[in-house]
Amino acid sequence: MSLAPVVSVIIPTKERESILFDTLARLAGALNGVVAEVIVINDSKTSNLVLLKDFDFAIVVDNPGQGVASARNFGASLAKSDLLWFIDDDMWIEKNLFNRAIELNNQFPDAAFNFNWIYPEYLSKKISLIPFGRFLENINFTTMKGWCKDNYWNDDDLFKTDWLAGATLLISKSSYTKVNGYDSSFPLAGFEDYDFSVRVKNAGIVSYIEPNFMAYHNEVNKTSLRGFLNRVRNNAITRKHGVSIGYKDQELKISAIKRTIYNIIGLLEKPLLFLSDYWPNIKFLDPFYFKICQVLVGYNGFVGYTTGK
Repeated sequence: MSLAPVVSVIIPTKERESILFDTLARLAGALNGVVAEVIVINDSKTSNLVLLKDFDFAIVVDNPGQGVASARNFGASLAKSDLLWFIDDDMWIEKNLFNRAIELNNQFPDAAFNFNWIYPEYLSKKISLIPFGRFLENINFTTMKGWCKDNYWNDDDLFKTDWLAGATLLISKSSYTKVNGYDSSFPLAGFEDYDFSVRVKNAGIVSYIEPNFMAYHNEVNKTSLRGFLNRVRNNAITRKHGVSIGYKDQELKISAIKRTIYNIIGLLEKPLLFLSDYWPNIKFLDPFYFKICQVLVGYNGFVGYTTGK
């Protein structure tokens, strides 16, 4: 008779096979000797996902085109363990982090956790060599601490938080069910984490961030300005959806003057993107490049929020 898994690892993915395979290769080492199940949720409408023989510890289940929130819920519904660990398909987990996750769950079985992350060393070196990579570093986008810039952070010890992200979410299945999981009406990744965090807090579930045990965020396919702007639009689209379902405090206030400025920027977007594509890789010129990026980020957030596309 097979033993029940200690943890169910749930990985939503969509048409990023090579990135997923890197993640699974590292996860295999982290789970070595542990009774665990790995559920990969394929969110693609157009491509089948077939795992390599080396990844026979994982199963693939299709959830075509339903979005990451729906994928997480579907994975949770299939999980055999009461401990769920959601990780993004580009998040590397190592053995020490897995051990810490089990330890924290034993200590606080009703709590929810996120784990610290940074870019892997090879990726940090890679982006430091290009203007857009240095822009990401400039806005502190390559660490979880940077993403949490508007929230409390403690470098030294486990600390409570009101903010959770699905990228490294550890939570019991009973707690996940208590808040009805993620809101699957969110069509894209972005604001669904905010909504989930609010509902977790309102349910009285304590959330923590563990800063001392590191995951590695292998965002190798997101090192271009155009890809980043697409992410900005998606975040804005999901923010607008969040406002429509009741988060009025997250409404984006756009004055008539700002709207006019954004409309002008819209006329300049293609030339600015062309300029950014051929920007010289000279660090002295980085501040000017960063300004172009900031202008385009603001404009794409405006477009995503106001048009929903």
